[in-house]
Amino acid sequence: MCGIHFSLGRNGYVRPSRNVIKLLQDRGPDSLQIHTVRLGSHDHSQPEEKRDIYLSFTSTVLCLRGDHVKTQPLIDAKSGSVLCWNGEAWKYEGNSVKGNDAQVVFDLLLKESSTASDQRITSGPECDRIPPEETTHPPQASLNNILAVIKSVSGPFAFVFYDATNQRILYGRDCLGRRSLLRKAADDGDLIISSVCDALRGDVWVEVGAENIYLVNLTLDSNAPNHNDAIALDESNASKLISCRITQIPWISKGKNGTSDMGLVGLRVFISPLWFGGLIALQVLPFPHLNRDLPRNRTIALGLEAASVIELKQELRDSVRLRVEDVPDLPRHRMRTSSEKKPTKIAILFSGGLDCAVVARVAHDILPLEEDIDLINVAFENPRVMKAAKASQAKQETPNLCSVSTNQNNHATTPTLAQNLPSTSTHFHDSEEAAAYDNCPDRITGKASVTELQKVCPSRTWRFVEVNIPYSETLAHRNTVITLIHPHNTEMDLSIAYAFYFAARGIGIVHNSFTHGTVPYTTPARVLLSGLGADELFAGYTRHATAFSRHGFPGLLDELELEVNRLGKRNLGRDDRVISHWGKEVRFPYLDESLMDWALGCPIWEKCGFGQNIAGDAASGEPVIEPGKKVLRLLAWILGMKGVAREKKRAVRKPQVSG
Repeated sequence: MCGIHFSLGRNGYVRPSRNVIKLLQDRGPDSLQIHTVRLGSHDHSQPEEKRDIYLSFTSTVLCLRGDHVKTQPLIDAKSGSVLCWNGEAWKYEGNSVKGNDAQVVFDLLLKESSTASDQRITSGPECDRIPPEETTHPPQASLNNILAVIKSVSGPFAFVFYDATNQRILYGRDCLGRRSLLRKAADDGDLIISSVCDALRGDVWVEVGAENIYLVNLTLDSNAPNHNDAIALDESNASKLISCRITQIPWISKGKNGTSDMGLVGLRVFISPLWFGGLIALQVLPFPHLNRDLPRNRTIALGLEAASVIELKQELRDSVRLRVEDVPDLPRHRMRTSSEKKPTKIAILFSGGLDCAVVARVAHDILPLEEDIDLINVAFENPRVMKAAKASQAKQETPNLCSVSTNQNNHATTPTLAQNLPSTSTHFHDSEEAAAYDNCPDRITGKASVTELQKVCPSRTWRFVEVNIPYSETLAHRNTVITLIHPHNTEMDLSIAYAFYFAARGIGIVHNSFTHGTVPYTTPARVLLSGLGADELFAGYTRHATAFSRHGFPGLLDELELEVNRLGKRNLGRDDRVISHWGKEVRFPYLDESLMDWALGCPIWEKCGFGQNIAGDAASGEPVIEPGKKVLRLLAWILGMKGVAREKKRAVRKPQVSG
């Protein structure tokens, strides 16, 4: 995990403000480096003092790969190329990446940027990656190969790459948008790309779209418009103009044979296509369209011995293994003796629901038994609910707080943050307040699930971390969270962000089995696992059941297709900014490219149980469980988590953390 800040300035270097530097260091506390490059444009139509281009690269590092801190930005002394990398390259071309992934990716980019641009490739293995008609355009051929490197990386990432050999900048995010990257087009023509921004300054930022990789060409040629011409950055922000050339290279769906559905097509560019000079291979997504086959046999049933259950078990195990193995110790713990207990490295955002409970159970099978696993469960005080509960104490009503699941569906239109909030909180006595937190839905589910985990996996230390947030503390952190979620600005954004923010901070209480009391605890884990993605892949939302009841399998498939197509716009960049603020990294096992490739190709009747005979399940000895995400429920059953498998899906609700 890293923090990135890049700027392209026309009148000098544009360095990050002190506040942005602080935010970047919060994301990456292990290293901070700044690198600058000054380029002469040779544009004699401009005054001499404005001919140059000023590039500034700032990177911070949270070291979670390899045995030492690899500082960034990465710089190639020979070519002058620079890489700012914020991500995890779990695999490259299907093979696991060991050690520092940033260096591996940089070496691959350097190879492709220099080889094809220095010489015409007409034979050998490299020639297969460049269409024959393009070997006469070396810079374009090298660009194709650079894009092939990016396409072949499996894992979350955001990056800025300065290809010094060919005088161009590439930047972007993985196709699911799992890492944050923001963009500001300043009024003076400067271009700024950053993991975080200082929203309190009033600057206008936008999320870098995950549907494209972006190219900025820094060279001039006779077919290009003047370098100072104003070119629209994109259609959604057309009012903001910058004085550099931006090209969007879109991700497109993979066809059934593993190739692009579109082949070679023209780029969507906002300048004359004559400048770019032809066609280019687009970025092909690492997973296919949703399988829309319909079941022909109405008596088909999904059971414990179904092939899809076994296949999901292997896919999820492989995905979790990539995300929990080889996590380095914190620097201060690397010199511990062999007899000292290892500090906790892995924590799970734990509402107690099916998705996160199965991830926890699978992680148990992979991690050494001496490594504890923290399960972080968040509950918030709602003063309005508490006040109402106090007023009705005569009726012996228990006050209810709303805990916020960290796996929320957030497609909703909500008021903006300008809404006024109450400035004070109503508190109960300690015992009443504790009981109120304990009656939150996610707290109840979380405790039930951890009890089952302890029963099924008694040799593991499962630490259930209760993060109880008073309303006064929510207010105290409000401005920080608003800054982190910018440019998102609705109450729904804020409520969901609060849950991730306090969960990632990891400050709570744990129960002491000896004293039967509670003690303060802060998780040292830097890696957080999330169950996000399972609902979209396996039809777990209430609206999926509604779609099936109204329109059958065609309606269910339509709804799932919408879910999958929206994954890249699920505001994961917002969540990344909030979680990473505490020097933590969130990882999503269900959003693994290989698992998604399998899940999207799997027929609908092998993933969920809609339309299947529940009575028949009971008669045949199969578990009677809900149809939504049935394949995952069956896996939980096989893994011994029968209570979790039976747990009913709660309707999605708007989190209530404000008064």
